[in-house]
Amino acid sequence: MTDEVSVMIDGLPNLYKSMVKAGQQEEANKLMAEHLLNTFSIDISKKIERYVGFGNPPLIPADLPYFELYHELKQVYINGLYYSSIVMAGVLVERICYEKLSENLMKIGEHKLSFEEKRDIVFHLGLSHQIDLIYECGLIKKTTRTAMVEINNLRNNYVHPKNTNADAEKDSKKALKHIKKIMDNEYAIKTKNIKDYAIETIKSRKTKKAKQEPNV
Repeated sequence: MTDEVSVMIDGLPNLYKSMVKAGQQEEANKLMAEHLLNTFSIDISKKIERYVGFGNPPLIPADLPYFELYHELKQVYINGLYYSSIVMAGVLVERICYEKLSENLMKIGEHKLSFEEKRDIVFHLGLSHQIDLIYECGLIKKTTRTAMVEINNLRNNYVHPKNTNADAEKDSKKALKHIKKIMDNEYAIKTKNIKDYAIETIKSRKTKKAKQEPNV
């Protein structure tokens, strides 16, 4: 019986630095670009399958605080990083809970909460308690709560890996389905006329800005 040790060696970063130092910046960039393109293309058929399988997301505003996280989740899934997709879905849910509680949790009893107090309360709550609280406060729909709970349960299987038989690919698809439900329930643009939506949004923002500006 022989002892074997497997290691991963990636010498390209050092090679790139050496080439740049030797005045071969263009050649170094070309080498790295070819490597990254080849890496991305290895399972391109599977990436296409996952991209198409992701389907059309809900129509949500691109300036939404969660849009960037939602887009990042999509990219992680398309690249076949199923484990990370599930964890990322949990991060998105937690961010939504945090924002909703920070914006709407105003006081406890007669005590008006400061921003710091609201932040500390949210930080010390587990995700399951955050989900329950925003639902009890009427800040999300019942079906949104159900989807959030399902994502939290899936996430826990991977953040705290007790289930060694978990199927990350299958579970990532479930997580994405629930995320789409949440985004559609809470943030999707409910109109087929995007032009009218844009006009109304601009008007609303101007009105809000005018109210915030002090009277001269």
